[in-house]
Amino acid sequence: MSSPTEPSAPDAPPTGSEPPGVPAPHRPVLERPHPLTPLVRGWIVLVAGIFGFSQNITDIMSGRSELPPWWVLVGLLLLVAVAAGLAGLASWWFTRFVIDDDEVRVETGWLQRRSRRVAFDRIQSVDVDQPLAARLLGLAELRIEAGAGESATRLRYLQRTRAYTLRDYLLQRAVGQRATVADVGQGPQAGALVDASAADRVLLAMSPARIVGAFLLSAELWWSVVLGVVVVGVGRGLGVEVISLAALFPLALGLVSAISRRLVHQYNFRLLRTPLGGLRVTAGLTRLGSQSLPLDRIQGVRISQSLLWRIPGWWQADIDMVGVSAGNEDGEDRRESTVLPAGTTGELGFVLAQVLPGIDLGAVQLHRVPARVRWIRWFDQQTLRWGATPQAAIADSGLLVRHGEIVPLHKFQSVRLTQGPLQRLLRVASVHLDTTPGPVHHVARHLPVEQARPYAEQLLAWGSAARRSGSGVRTPVGPSAGPPAGPRTRPPGTGDVDTRSR
Repeated sequence: MSSPTEPSAPDAPPTGSEPPGVPAPHRPVLERPHPLTPLVRGWIVLVAGIFGFSQNITDIMSGRSELPPWWVLVGLLLLVAVAAGLAGLASWWFTRFVIDDDEVRVETGWLQRRSRRVAFDRIQSVDVDQPLAARLLGLAELRIEAGAGESATRLRYLQRTRAYTLRDYLLQRAVGQRATVADVGQGPQAGALVDASAADRVLLAMSPARIVGAFLLSAELWWSVVLGVVVVGVGRGLGVEVISLAALFPLALGLVSAISRRLVHQYNFRLLRTPLGGLRVTAGLTRLGSQSLPLDRIQGVRISQSLLWRIPGWWQADIDMVGVSAGNEDGEDRRESTVLPAGTTGELGFVLAQVLPGIDLGAVQLHRVPARVRWIRWFDQQTLRWGATPQAAIADSGLLVRHGEIVPLHKFQSVRLTQGPLQRLLRVASVHLDTTPGPVHHVARHLPVEQARPYAEQLLAWGSAARRSGSGVRTPVGPSAGPPAGPRTRPPGTGDVDTRSR
């Protein structure tokens, strides 16, 4: 458990007894993170140093750089380990926090002290992250998101059960419930392998076989294999095998990154419904991470299907969510956007119904672009489709990889109309719906000019009406044990309305 320390001077109340009938003033107790935090943070810094050294291996293999003596390497490794340990110890010692029934405050820094308070009503998302070293020691990182464009407030590391307790408590306070830390701590707790307690309901679980199959059919894998064969063949043909082997190293790093993203990060994927009505995604093999998904923060959805995924009929779904920091001060990108790693058409429809409740996507009629667009998009003009209802807009594109961008009309931030030189010659234009930064890039491409501006104005009118009517996210009511057997939404490329002009 975290070790409490004495309150700092500004928080210490006046000495002496309080007058009768007057409640004692609030006395926050500042704590440090778990005492094993320096060990975990030092190990992560050491691994980062080794990874940075490995990036120079290309120069060594190509002969542009020589490997230093072994004793120099051992000395550098020990120096990095000692420096990482001291840095982790200093960070732990000068980090204090208080999360109680009255406030959230985190104090950090040695030479420059920083104190950050987070109001309960500004909390937008609370996540729990467990890297491998922390997970082995029963520790977890607590991340508190409190505003778009702001960095997350992080506590590294707490005991796993306490991180879960504080996460549930902060989420309750964020939605206005007058909960206490003690009350939340008495509830059911999540486990070590999956961040799902008895109070959570599993909406969708992805089997390891599906995750492995999705990787084996992924474009990243086959592009790496094809490029590797080409590099080796060209190198042998030109008699420069050493250079070709050095060129394989970046490809190997890309393949390792794909394995980490597809297999390690998405292993044991679960989509959960929390007792507060929101969603939570939890997944990870060596590093278990869980991210809260408040429904009113979801700004759009991007669905995609690669060429080989069309054989089993799998889809991937990612979301834009406001109030999630893109990174942190260490340059780490922890943002997760995938809500469906590789699902069937029925599972895709089920997930879309969960993240966009109350929106009938099947009512959106998709229109084709004019046939004259083939002069600038000869390779995929047949895949460009667009359409909208007063609830949502959809834009489809993609030949080798199909993409569908879905934006609820009460969520977009602006509408743009663009027209390049070739588009002016062909009398077409594109309509953009701007959302928060993320994977969703909604562009209705190459609409006839006589339809583009009225369409953009219609989107503005529908969006304004949707905001005035308060057509926000509505949480589904009733049990939901799992995805239905059949599709509940239309993937891109089906049910189109042909409005092409020649």
